[in-house]
Amino acid sequence: MTVELLVSALLWLILAAVALFLYVRLRYTEQQLDQQQQRLEQLQTEVRGLGSAGVKMGEQMSALDGRQAKAHQQFKQQLHEFDQRLATLHEKQFSVTRSESDEPSSSFEQAVKLARKGATVEELTEICNITRGEADLIAMMQRYEQSPVER
Repeated sequence: MTVELLVSALLWLILAAVALFLYVRLRYTEQQLDQQQQRLEQLQTEVRGLGSAGVKMGEQMSALDGRQAKAHQQFKQQLHEFDQRLATLHEKQFSVTRSESDEPSSSFEQAVKLARKGATVEELTEICNITRGEADLIAMMQRYEQSPVER
């Protein structure tokens, strides 16, 4: 009977050791599972954050595209207006140049002829319709041409 008792006690001891081992292993596995669950929740939170950041970035890109399109349209409009103004200025310049090229040369030629005949600066401005500075310049040129200084 002692052998049976000893075998029975040994079996209970082995059973207790196996139970203890399984209990420790179960606790370790539960801890690992808890850690994995926490990590999974953390990753899900990050993924949701990245998703909402992606959506927000998409909205911002869309708004930026809208602003860029609007700025591009405004630039095109301003460029068109500038081209129109430039064309108008070219037309005005052409007409002014054409009208000035007809009159001034004859006015200046007349002023030179009058200066050679001895007309005063005041007479040149009144008769030829030129400015005082232009008349002074023509008179100086005439005096220079008539001076006996060697050149």
